[in-house]
Amino acid sequence: MKNECCIVRDLLPLYLEQMVSAETAAFLEEHLNNCPDCRAVCDTMRQNNPSSDPAAALQRLEEAKPLIGMKKKLRKRALLTVLLTTTVILAFVAALNRFPIHRVAQVWYPSYFTTGEISMLLYAGSSDDRTTARSVLHQAEEAFCDLTHTDEENRERYGRLARYATASSYGAVSQSHTLELWAAHFGASDGYMWVWYSQEAYDADGETVRGSWRIPSLWYVVRDESGNWVVDGIKEHP
Repeated sequence: MKNECCIVRDLLPLYLEQMVSAETAAFLEEHLNNCPDCRAVCDTMRQNNPSSDPAAALQRLEEAKPLIGMKKKLRKRALLTVLLTTTVILAFVAALNRFPIHRVAQVWYPSYFTTGEISMLLYAGSSDDRTTARSVLHQAEEAFCDLTHTDEENRERYGRLARYATASSYGAVSQSHTLELWAAHFGASDGYMWVWYSQEAYDADGETVRGSWRIPSLWYVVRDESGNWVVDGIKEHP
């Protein structure tokens, strides 16, 4: 047997499985066309290995088409299920942000807040309401951060919000606080805001000299003579 035939017959299994390069396949096909012995060996291998027969492979592909179609449908259905689930979750989160019913449990003091005041928490407010509330929140932030003025000066500077400023008599040198808007509604001349806050003021030794933690607070707001929104009343649990 010629050396070339040996090489060809070693490569025939890979050729029949279509696992050789185009150049190698061309070399093998040219040899098979000119070598009856190797061609006979190739035919025998193809008969013993139907998977290498192109016609058999095409037949298997036709038989598999229904399964392939079913697999595609199942994959599409799974994708739709994921998209639907995601949409429902996002809608639920959006509704929870717009209608934060869970807040009611955090302020349920029947002997303090009225049912009407608590019901104000059932709607977080429109985008315009929450945008308008920013100016009031900014005033409150200034009061929370103020440690250098007297009680009288704070009342003059911040009005009702002076209760959140730490008077200089406390001797505080630093503070930390959180302030979160829960709900807001503004009419033509008055409105309200529900907020949630915590606050601590510290002396030079890092000791807490004043603190309030996790306080729900209802602020009533009005327009002043300049058209600015200011807090006109505050209601929170003592």
